[in-house]
Amino acid sequence: MKLLPHVFKWIGITIFFIGFVLGAIDDGRQGFLEGYNETSHDPVKIEFKRILPEKVSQIADYVLLFGLLIYVLSKNKRDDEFTRQMRYEAAYIVFVTTIIFVLILSMINSNLRLEPSTFIGIQLALYLIIRYFRKKSILDW
Repeated sequence: MKLLPHVFKWIGITIFFIGFVLGAIDDGRQGFLEGYNETSHDPVKIEFKRILPEKVSQIADYVLLFGLLIYVLSKNKRDDEFTRQMRYEAAYIVFVTTIIFVLILSMINSNLRLEPSTFIGIQLALYLIIRYFRKKSILDW
């Protein structure tokens, strides 16, 4: 599998944080205000007014995912057979776990719909987490 050079890890992290910050500006405020309004006993509710257009939040989701994808597809500083094997194992575990997760959720709640960006984001984050812990457990052993 051809991977991007190691320097793209930092580019991916930078793109990820740009998307995260752009998405958190309005979506984070909206979630906070909705939670405050629901739990507050104050009869006057605070209205949410967007700072950025709705389209920016949608684009921020894609930018965030694109940054994660660049990070995942970048080589480590020392890329050898061991790291490639860990990469394949983590991808396999994420794929199987995702299928099981979707099957269980669809049996519990048939009306539940996941947005593709949420689904892909969960997969990429799970991949990074599994790869990290597999590497840590093998190296500590």
